[in-house]
Amino acid sequence: MRFIIRNRDIRQRCVDAIRVITSDPLQVVEIKDYRKDKSREQLGYLFGVVLKAVQVHIEDSKGERYTTDDLYAWFCDEFCEDHIVIINGKPKVTKVTASKMNTAQMADFITRVIQFAADELDVVVPWPEVGMQE
Repeated sequence: MRFIIRNRDIRQRCVDAIRVITSDPLQVVEIKDYRKDKSREQLGYLFGVVLKAVQVHIEDSKGERYTTDDLYAWFCDEFCEDHIVIINGKPKVTKVTASKMNTAQMADFITRVIQFAADELDVVVPWPEVGMQE
């Protein structure tokens, strides 16, 4: 069951649902801030348009072949926030990738990739259809 609390009525339904939970089998109740996840349209645009345009440009102009996954990893390393994971006392810096981004973060990431492509590679990427942004 999943609730997004938008009003008192929904909040009360959540409280009522929690009251009837039994402990057999064990249940998990998680309450967290709502964030709208990135959209499929954003991911499709990023991989199918933006990264594809960069991929074609690099191959045509430099003869170098990279997959869109290669380019995605490079741009994540360049533009995504660091995230530190510590296991057994050993810290490792990772990057926050699309799997953890919300729509606003994904829109910002896409904009940064497009801007880099224009400024550094002279690649003109068509802007997305309406609804791709946050």
